[in-house]
Amino acid sequence: TTSLSQLALLGVYPEDAALQHHGVQFVLPAEAQSISNGTGRVLTVEMMVEGLLWTLREQPLAEDEVYSLETYHMEHLDAGVVADFVVDQKGATYKDANCQAYARHLLTRVLSHGTRSGQAVELFVASQAPLSRRALVLLAGVSTALLGAALAQLLLLARFVK
Repeated sequence: TTSLSQLALLGVYPEDAALQHHGVQFVLPAEAQSISNGTGRVLTVEMMVEGLLWTLREQPLAEDEVYSLETYHMEHLDAGVVADFVVDQKGATYKDANCQAYARHLLTRVLSHGTRSGQAVELFVASQAPLSRRALVLLAGVSTALLGAALAQLLLLARFVK
């Protein structure tokens, strides 16, 4: 999961999963060939407001780029399982399945059709504070501006009362 982009711009990283963006990232082992002609070994699938977004990259998202991460090690996963799911969801919009529902359904399909290895599931949850320095600076700036505006109003009111 990652923080919703609107909140991340403000420096707010809520701990509630309902306020986080969810996606599924498939990572081929380092010794495996690239997914498509050397363009990458990591496939990220996300439901966005604009529709389905998929991205190929060389490296998985770093831990500082996500708020939480669950890793499942699979010995075998037929690419057709993911492709069939995407085709089944053709035409789906964000209203039909938001990013959280889409990611949950895709992961359920993968876990039910793939062969998991004996390795345990790795779970990572960020320890960053819900409010970053950016959020605190923005909050202080807005508070200062509001306090200044209120003080100006009081001074203006006092001037007319005399």
